[in-house]
Amino acid sequence: MQFKTKLEAATAGRIGLCVGLDPVVERMLPRFQQSTTPLYDFCLAVVEETATHCAAFKPNLAFFEAYGASGWQQLADLVKAIPADKLVILDGKRGDIGNTAKAYARALFDNLGGDAATVSPYLGADSLEPFVERPDRGVYVLA
Repeated sequence: MQFKTKLEAATAGRIGLCVGLDPVVERMLPRFQQSTTPLYDFCLAVVEETATHCAAFKPNLAFFEAYGASGWQQLADLVKAIPADKLVILDGKRGDIGNTAKAYARALFDNLGGDAATVSPYLGADSLEPFVERPDRGVYVLA
């Protein structure tokens, strides 16, 4: 499916609200802090409470990556748990050249299954190309 089509479907009949998911374990309620998967559990609770009111969810990758393999797995599980009619914007502000940018695009789109990604253009056009050449995915460029 083209990204534009999914975006139009996600926003049909509602405002284009995007819920940011920036989980800070130290600020969570104890029930989440004590979980073996606090990032996933907290964000899933937010998703469940807000899904009827929004078009997209935007997990900030840094908060998950800080926990290594466990954080990455919690992020992957979260992306799968987000309702299919919502956009998943993976917020990593990736921006690198050549093969590295291609690897980032594969990781975010093909591995994690994000619908869109945030990217940084500051290293030139080739840092954006692997992202923008995908009509089935969206790109939000840092400005």
